[in-house]
Amino acid sequence: MTALAEAPSAAPPPAPPAVPAQQLAAGRRVDALDGVRAIGVTTVVTIHALPASSFPGAVGVDVFFVVSGYLITTLLLAEKARYGDISVPRFWARRFLRIAPPLLFMLAALYPLGHALVGDDYLPRALLAGEFRSNLALTVQRVSISPLDHTWSLGQEAQFYVVWPLLLVALLALRVPRPVLAAACAAGTAWCFHALHVVQTHSPTPTDDFRLDGRGGGLLAGCALAFLLSWRRQLLALPGLAEAGLVLLLGMYAYGCLVERVPLQTSVPVAVVAAVLLVGGLLGRARGPASWLLALPPVVFVGRISYSLYLWHYVFFRAFEKRPDLSQALVLVLEVTFAVAAAAMSFTVIEQPIARWSARRLHRGGSHR
Repeated sequence: MTALAEAPSAAPPPAPPAVPAQQLAAGRRVDALDGVRAIGVTTVVTIHALPASSFPGAVGVDVFFVVSGYLITTLLLAEKARYGDISVPRFWARRFLRIAPPLLFMLAALYPLGHALVGDDYLPRALLAGEFRSNLALTVQRVSISPLDHTWSLGQEAQFYVVWPLLLVALLALRVPRPVLAAACAAGTAWCFHALHVVQTHSPTPTDDFRLDGRGGGLLAGCALAFLLSWRRQLLALPGLAEAGLVLLLGMYAYGCLVERVPLQTSVPVAVVAAVLLVGGLLGRARGPASWLLALPPVVFVGRISYSLYLWHYVFFRAFEKRPDLSQALVLVLEVTFAVAAAAMSFTVIEQPIARWSARRLHRGGSHR
């Protein structure tokens, strides 16, 4: 052997760290994305804990919608790229196991409290929520589902889960280019903003806040973002993009809290655009200040339990409204303590075991939300 052959080969250069979008497509969690969820759920909890506040926390749901639209579309596209097809039945089964067991557990566990609030009306309202029809009951049938009004967003997400994979399979079969798909979703987002503006400026009823046409813009914006990142990730690999989205989102919340209430027809588009910038910036490039902040362990923890926290907090808050004998400060402490404790329990006992079982039995390659 020659000396050259005997010499050890040079070590290959280390592979560059995967950007968050690549981590997500490979089935790994992205801490900063949980941080975005934490922002969404914190603002929702805030508006429900302080109902007299002008804080526009209800649009935290639209932040969730952007994340959901992006995530679902990305995972479906990754499945198509890896396996050549999309198993829609498997997708439906995974989604059902993701959202239904914690919801049904909450509805059953809170039956005594719900019955104390609304009597015999609790059970039919819980059935509407458990069937993911809350948004339709509120906006089409004009039926009260109090104290489960917050489940309207679950109905809208579940309906998105049913329709979107079927539509996406058809669009991919037709080989529609990704930029065209992104433009179509962006146009759908703009139409939803217009519909929300029309409704909100023409004597809206309270339930019009939950209309599918008015609040679907976040889901479609998330889908558009997924198509863009899957086509040309570098389009959103811009320094400061995530930070701009975070400042815009928190700035709107601060303005609504400290100055005056931001109308829904304004706050929803701002929240959606800010969430797109934030998520796109986080997933399109390496870590930056926003990524670092949203990946802090306490923020990630809130994001991890965000679904259960969203489920459990509202009925507790409604119950404590009936206790005028307690000070507002004590009520707030009790509300948050009960909600976080119940959410952590639900996450540990219900969500995690089912997620592990689903990953073993239903996932191709173990991708998860």
